[in-house]
Amino acid sequence: MTEYDEKLCREQAWHEHKGFRPGHILNSWPFCSPKRAAVNGHFCATQFAGQIRALLERDRLENPRTLIAPTGAGNDLPYLLPLSGRIAGIDISPAALQAVTSRGIEQHVGDIRDMNMFEVGRFDLVIMSDFFHHFVKFGFGEFLREVQRVLRPGGHLFALEPSILHPFSLAAWCGKKVFGNFTGSVQDESPFYPGRLRAAMKRCGFQGVRLSAASYSHHRVPIPLARILHGITPPLRRAPLVKYFAAVCVFYGRKP
Repeated sequence: MTEYDEKLCREQAWHEHKGFRPGHILNSWPFCSPKRAAVNGHFCATQFAGQIRALLERDRLENPRTLIAPTGAGNDLPYLLPLSGRIAGIDISPAALQAVTSRGIEQHVGDIRDMNMFEVGRFDLVIMSDFFHHFVKFGFGEFLREVQRVLRPGGHLFALEPSILHPFSLAAWCGKKVFGNFTGSVQDESPFYPGRLRAAMKRCGFQGVRLSAASYSHHRVPIPLARILHGITPPLRRAPLVKYFAAVCVFYGRKP
């Protein structure tokens, strides 16, 4: 079994036995709460879907053939389903797909690096939320080239990823080095410098590549502070340099 195969096994196992440690002091008040995560997650997902919707409206692309890769347990689907009635999803974990409650989605178990169940140019839009930071160690190129294969010419890719430059992300990353895996993340999962994915998309031939901020508030930020950040930071969504310090970044590219 290769190192990559072992990684895929760990990703599948995580969905069956999540390692989050609710009893750990850093997962209790004042460091964390489910409500904080829900409020911040809702804002981020809304912003992400809003950026996708704005592009679809600009291009007058109605009911696009859409791939969500990976699907996960379907947490993002309530925000993404209104964008299209033709959605397919792929995930390496059967357990994750079984947890998806949304109907009308074509589901596939498979590896995003080799999506052989999809023909060339099948999709108008590929949405990748919280995927690449699981595979930082393996690089992004092979995944991006496979996404290009399944996109039609002129098709769009949107990705959503955490930035290591955000103070809370950096603190959590350092905390795991000291206190162990209290967040329950998969081995090798880590936020990264946003410029890495942006550069990889350009190397793989995507055009019009751009980076913007989805949210400047980490899911551990207290709700009053999060609401202030949500209110004052929209003008900084595409601000040069500053956007790299967002908690979560949106990446966009178009297949030639």
